[in-house]
Amino acid sequence: MPSQAQSFSALRELFPKGDLVAALRDEAGLAAFRETLAAITTPDVEVVMSGPGGFSSTFRGVDGFLEGWRDWLEPFTSYRMELDPEPRISGDAVVLFARQGASPRGSGAAVTDDAASVAFLRDGKIHRIEFHLDREMALRAAGLDP
Repeated sequence: MPSQAQSFSALRELFPKGDLVAALRDEAGLAAFRETLAAITTPDVEVVMSGPGGFSSTFRGVDGFLEGWRDWLEPFTSYRMELDPEPRISGDAVVLFARQGASPRGSGAAVTDDAASVAFLRDGKIHRIEFHLDREMALRAAGLDP
């Protein structure tokens, strides 16, 4: 059973350092993504993609995790994340900040923005993970003071 530190480390490694759009189209990259997900999540992991104005979508399981990310990445030709090296930890929740950069389809201009994920652990595995565009919301979800 992975510890909180192992789950955090695996979560950091889950997302490739390069282009996530390309990684999810590549069979080897997709297989590695699935393998890591299966190792660090519960079979019924709940995945929440949370956007501005209260918009959110919920997915379940490894296939749902992948579906949620494919949905998120659909409008982009490339997408990269720079992960903050320091997690914020509250009980069984781990918050990881990121800086995302993407190139929208049909546009030559790249966009960048802050983001955060909150992984909730049960028995050393992630049973719920939320992806937020608002870091303060992510901290509040984990029970931390923004």
